Amino acid sequence: MEVLKCQSAFTVVVFLLTLSPHTVSCLPEGCVQTGNDLACPNLQSFPRPFASDATSLNIYNANLKDIPAAAFRDMPNIEVISISNTQIGTIKGCAFGAKTNMKTLTLYSCVIGTVESYAFCNITGQRESSMSLYLTTIKTIQPHAFSNVKGFNQLSIYSINITSIESYAFDNLELRTSFSLYLANIDSISAGAFQDIKSVISIYSSNISAVGCYTFDKLHDYDHSFQLRSLRFNCDCSFAWLLKYLKSTPKFQTKDVTCFAPASLQNSTFTNLTVEQLCPGSSPSMCDASGVKPPVVTDIRCGTTVLAGSTTNMVCLMLLFIYKQELF
Repeated sequence: MEVLKCQSAFTVVVFLLTLSPHTVSCLPEGCVQTGNDLACPNLQSFPRPFASDATSLNIYNANLKDIPAAAFRDMPNIEVISISNTQIGTIKGCAFGAKTNMKTLTLYSCVIGTVESYAFCNITGQRESSMSLYLTTIKTIQPHAFSNVKGFNQLSIYSINITSIESYAFDNLELRTSFSLYLANIDSISAGAFQDIKSVISIYSSNISAVGCYTFDKLHDYDHSFQLRSLRFNCDCSFAWLLKYLKSTPKFQTKDVTCFAPASLQNSTFTNLTVEQLCPGSSPSMCDASGVKPPVVTDIRCGTTVLAGSTTNMVCLMLLFIYKQELF
């Protein structure tokens, strides 16, 4: 396989005049492809065009303002994506959108500002495939950030710090075995953060400071075996709805659910508390009986169109055109 780096239009034209119609990859500066494996260390921005016939991509030690929409549109064969030890300001809507036949999608040891709505949408995994985020810090996961994710064996989020999980952040997940969230520190889970999850669901061994209505109770509706276990709460009035729900729903089991704050309730068993202890001197707010309406977000359609084929001249000329359009 010939390898072409898109460093200038002149270089590409020279190659196009001399190459026979073999498969070519137009790689960004600093990336190296060996066989089907593409490695991109130390990126300071997400390159455009970013094209390769590789099946595996490894981005590491990078500092990225964002991962743009349709980031991997020019990698039609990609099956494995790994991003590690990387600072990411924003994962844009549809950044990982409309990828099919994925084997592994992993982000670890990253610091991420915002995961935008539909950042991970319309993604399909192969049998025995996995999707995971771990050893990572995330400021905000917006509504529908993980939407219409199907076919993966599991989606695992662990050893992670999250400031805010917004309503409908996880929406329409159809996994072969499990959705897991554990070893996490979470400041806030908004009302209705988890919607329409078809799999075994596990949330455990985590600290949670605030949780909205229709979260854990909804998960129990989706998976009747779901239980709260090894969780530690900031036991204030925001948890009053959950305490009432648990006391009125004995079939919903809990195990080792305690308080890490306030100091007066530290290490108390959550289900042994009263609403008055959670809300001293105030009345708890009640959950809206109508449930949580889907947040209104800008319509972002994750298309499935990518540059088809691997014929040298057509692909590289089209990529040059796209590259020029994005530059100017």
